[in-house]
Amino acid sequence: MAACTALSVVVGLSACTGATSPLPKTLKAVPADAVLAVAISPNPSDAPIDLHPKGYIAFVGGSANDYMKTPHQGEQHVKLAFGRDGELAFTDKDAVHTFATSMTGRKRDSHSQYGAFGTPYQLDDGSFAYLYNIGFGDSLTSYRYGMEFSGDHPGLTLPWTPAMGVCDGVLTGIRLIPNTVDTQYESYRLFTIGADLKTIRYPGPGTPFALFRNTQDGQVPCQGGKLYIRRLWNADFPELRTHTPRFNNELTVFDVRTGRARNIVMKYADGSPVRNGNSGDDISVIHNGRYIWRSFKGEIYATSIADGTTTMIIDTKLRGQQSNVTYTGERIYALDKEGKSSKGELRIYSLDTGRLLQKMPTPALDKAYDKSGDSAITGIAARPDH
Repeated sequence: MAACTALSVVVGLSACTGATSPLPKTLKAVPADAVLAVAISPNPSDAPIDLHPKGYIAFVGGSANDYMKTPHQGEQHVKLAFGRDGELAFTDKDAVHTFATSMTGRKRDSHSQYGAFGTPYQLDDGSFAYLYNIGFGDSLTSYRYGMEFSGDHPGLTLPWTPAMGVCDGVLTGIRLIPNTVDTQYESYRLFTIGADLKTIRYPGPGTPFALFRNTQDGQVPCQGGKLYIRRLWNADFPELRTHTPRFNNELTVFDVRTGRARNIVMKYADGSPVRNGNSGDDISVIHNGRYIWRSFKGEIYATSIADGTTTMIIDTKLRGQQSNVTYTGERIYALDKEGKSSKGELRIYSLDTGRLLQKMPTPALDKAYDKSGDSAITGIAARPDH
């Protein structure tokens, strides 16, 4: 069975998989005119996973209508990102990969047989780092995360770490300190990792949070040596009402050098608080002094990092697993795929004004959906040169 699986990655589905449709060919390079890379993951509840196609990476934009199968068992948790020079990084259960003029893989230094990976991000040496969820160890006394790399660095085991990133040249993370009886809410501490990718230090004190979204297992937006995290006091937890009556959204700003944090109350132009309970996305960005984020309903908002004033840029109307949004340069990329039987569409908006700049079809995405059955979009990345 193992030999059959390896062969099917390159030449197509064999009788071992129980499927009849041929696989798309495996590409050797990212199409030069690709605007987006999209990870498509079949729903494992739709059929036994051994009988189900394993998921694809589709390239969208221009004439880039080819697509590539992910290597081995990338069906559930594929996240991907373009690097500074247009190379693509992603992971599956066996290896971490970079994919530019040719595809290379590095066997995972894995601490777990499973693990949902966060969005990759690029280190200064050009390698990519991946944060992933390990879970409890054998003793069940501590919850752990890990990091893997596409380069020659060994993997790391970390404390409970919902988000990481590179900020002002410093590899940083946010560590969760679990609930305690006396606080009734969670606290988070900033930590930084030294140039040796081993030494961990904790600048500054912990910061109380009730809950935060948009950074779970992902990368925290950074500008000027500061991390920006949208935090929301969640009314679903009555015990938190003893600590805050507001339940409105705030930005917490961490200085990666000192660990000091400050909070910015998010409010609309009329002064009323922002009470959107879910970001609906793990991607946000800092642009021209504004924190850009997406609501669960598909609305794109901009929050001033000076005073917290929040305005809606555009309502993309994108909801559910077949929709996704990302940002690069001066643009918002909104990908809409309503289901297997529908045609996909990529809409590109101005990040400043929300004005619609361009629409384009997604033949690669449509083809991959035809092969993948009941599928979801689990990752999306825009090339930095588009």
